[in-house]
Amino acid sequence: MTTIAWDGTTLAGDTQASDENGIIYVPTKLRRLGDGRLLGAAGLAGSCNAMLDWIEEGCKGDRPKFQDNEDDCAIVLEIRPGGSVFRHDRTGAFQLKAGPTAVGSGAPFAMAAMVLGKTAVEAVRVAMELDPDTGGEITTLKLEPVCRGKTTRRRG
Repeated sequence: MTTIAWDGTTLAGDTQASDENGIIYVPTKLRRLGDGRLLGAAGLAGSCNAMLDWIEEGCKGDRPKFQDNEDDCAIVLEIRPGGSVFRHDRTGAFQLKAGPTAVGSGAPFAMAAMVLGKTAVEAVRVAMELDPDTGGEITTLKLEPVCRGKTTRRRG
């Protein structure tokens, strides 16, 4: 599957994927949207792309449909500009509590690493050592600060 980790500042993910011919590598499983949101997807590539596209297009229309088996799934972490985190999957979307989080087959290893003080990048690196379905390179996106608009002071 993969490992996507969020440490409160950085979204990190591996680039390993597989198809019927074996292990392949993809450029990234992460996206930055025009409104500043960050997305990271774990699951089958086709399912992930369908879910990412649907979220990027504003969740218009029906949620992408997947087969009724756990192998055909997509889990997407959505990080909003203010730092709130949402998880999207076949059942819907829900907000997660504040703090580090991870999804994918290497998520337990990544979560353990972050609980012990590691960054999201370090957490994905740990998952790469322990999870055979996590590998390749590590890609990252940082949450950009929310710009509240320019203010000026009047001298009086």
